[in-house]
Amino acid sequence: MLQGVNTYIGIFADTFKYFNRGKAWLWLLVIFVVEGIILQAHYKFYSPLFYWIMSPWINLDQQTATGFIHYPGHFLLLPLYFGKAKFIIGSFFEGAVLGAVALIFYRHSTGSTDTFRSRGLQLFMRWFQLCFAWFIINGLFFLVNLLLPQLFGSFLINSPRRMSVFNNVFLPFIFVLIMSMFYFMIPYIAIYRANVFKAIKNSFLLFFRNPFICFFAALTILIIPVILSILLSNQVTIVNKFNPELVYYLLLLGLFFDLLVNFFWVGTAVRYLIEKE
Repeated sequence: MLQGVNTYIGIFADTFKYFNRGKAWLWLLVIFVVEGIILQAHYKFYSPLFYWIMSPWINLDQQTATGFIHYPGHFLLLPLYFGKAKFIIGSFFEGAVLGAVALIFYRHSTGSTDTFRSRGLQLFMRWFQLCFAWFIINGLFFLVNLLLPQLFGSFLINSPRRMSVFNNVFLPFIFVLIMSMFYFMIPYIAIYRANVFKAIKNSFLLFFRNPFICFFAALTILIIPVILSILLSNQVTIVNKFNPELVYYLLLLGLFFDLLVNFFWVGTAVRYLIEKE
């Protein structure tokens, strides 16, 4: 147990040493900027700059389209529309970006002399594997968030206390558990040129050998995004009792913390993989 605590502290302490890796931050800023544009497009959907693409997207679901384009229904539905768009677009590039960051951290820690061309080619060859890995993790998050409330619907109905425990404790626990089990998948693919199935296998093995480290590492990096998610799940209260635009600002704040989550996720995973070499 004590060794696990020391390792947990050590991988986070070592990750702080990556803060001066400017190239890593530039890669992570790609995700931040793209998702920021997606959020802005949903916030200012009526702008001529965005309307040509937002109109077909909004009207895919006729049941919610009318609510989205009217105030304050716009802010009630903003997390739903933005979350779906973020997931779809992120599936095409975010895994590869995180893989690039993992390579930068690994090269810095090991003193690798790989050339930029060889590392770039390696990343390109693993693009599909990395994006598929990202899709698996976030797809599981999406399915859990969609299916579990339906599965437990009869148990939760007419019980605000049960619903509160379900939304604020049980669902976050499941998200952290998923993250901890797949914690090393993307860095493993990027560093060791593995396919996604081998990466899943090794990530699972590391989790079952060291569940304490994996679970609490995942909990540490997800704690603030989980809190923001809980706040945004109460968007009806925010819209009715506060300023509806607070929903937009919470989503924007979430993008900033996602930047830090990705940094510490990849950094700690790389440090742990190096330690196990």
